[in-house]
Amino acid sequence: MEKVDEAAVENVVVHSFSNNGIIMYEHLYYKLQQENRFNMFKGLILDSGPGPMGCRDNFYKKNYTDKQSSIFLPIALFSVNAANRVPLAQNIRQVTETIRVLPGNYNKNKHIPWTGAFLTHHEKGTWPLMLLYSKEDDLMPYTYLERMMEHQSNRNADRRLISKRFEGSGHVAHYKMHPKEYKSSIQNFLKSL
Repeated sequence: MEKVDEAAVENVVVHSFSNNGIIMYEHLYYKLQQENRFNMFKGLILDSGPGPMGCRDNFYKKNYTDKQSSIFLPIALFSVNAANRVPLAQNIRQVTETIRVLPGNYNKNKHIPWTGAFLTHHEKGTWPLMLLYSKEDDLMPYTYLERMMEHQSNRNADRRLISKRFEGSGHVAHYKMHPKEYKSSIQNFLKSL
């Protein structure tokens, strides 16, 4: 928040990518909530996330429970590293280190909802929300994302929700495959704020 205050930022539109971007948004959300500064938020753009954070939900990809699972984290790390072509030896080292520190970190922070549960059940923003996703994303089930948007709509019928489903693009690849359509969607959303 120091950098935000130093730069005299008054309005924030978060554009998050995958679960890591949503983790940043969640942290900022709780920080601004503590400081009674929600009025800074003007919009939220979610690209390829959030996803379910439990093994069961990711395996079945239906009838989601939003139960968090500590074992899911090393599996997800391995999968994301593999998708990003991290060399196998480096990937195994990172997963091993994660497993080593996981019990202490997980037990200390298990009361904090993970990205999917946070946006589905906890986040109560009133600012416009735009979701960018596709059916071809192997990491984020589109059914989970559509369910999250339905929960958002049920929680606050006055919140402006916009969904843009791209055809044929994978995880965080919508801009790469559809640059004109992606830019136009973002520009139109920003202009509407």
